[in-house]
Amino acid sequence: MKLESRDNIVEKILAGDGIDVYDDKTKTTLKNCSVGFWARDQANINYIATALFTDGTIDFGIIELDAAEDDIKPEPSIRNTDSERYKQLLLEDDIAVSSNGVHLCPSGNIMKIFVVSAGSKGGDSGGPIFSFKQDLIHVSLNGILTSALDNFDDDINGIIGVITMSSIYFIFNDISIVTVTPN
Repeated sequence: MKLESRDNIVEKILAGDGIDVYDDKTKTTLKNCSVGFWARDQANINYIATALFTDGTIDFGIIELDAAEDDIKPEPSIRNTDSERYKQLLLEDDIAVSSNGVHLCPSGNIMKIFVVSAGSKGGDSGGPIFSFKQDLIHVSLNGILTSALDNFDDDINGIIGVITMSSIYFIFNDISIVTVTPN
């Protein structure tokens, strides 16, 4: 997979931003989805993590950011455009969801998947699932959205599937998330 800008002008890219995923083999745009998070490997190569739900299958992957592409600048933040006060949430760490009833939020577009009661729209697949810290501007990453059942009549409630961070690290064991605080 490779990242393809929707408007050919990208100053910065945040978790939750919409992206198009282009398949080099078929030369087609697979689907629009959302950025899950910015990751970096031990060789200091940058990636965007995302997931697609296509034809009943979950396709999770990382997209290498070409160092020569100056127009893509990832930030360790989550887009939060619905908020008047905090338009950008600062990604502080990643944590496992340890109990039922915990408050989680979505943003956007051999795996352990957990189910969350939350609404989503087309293109949200791959977007971050996070929980707020006390100050409401810092957040912890819990996973990324993989799939959803159709929202119910009110178009607010729904059920989404989430890939856990431990499953992502199991598949890609040499990456780590980039945060606003050093790891």
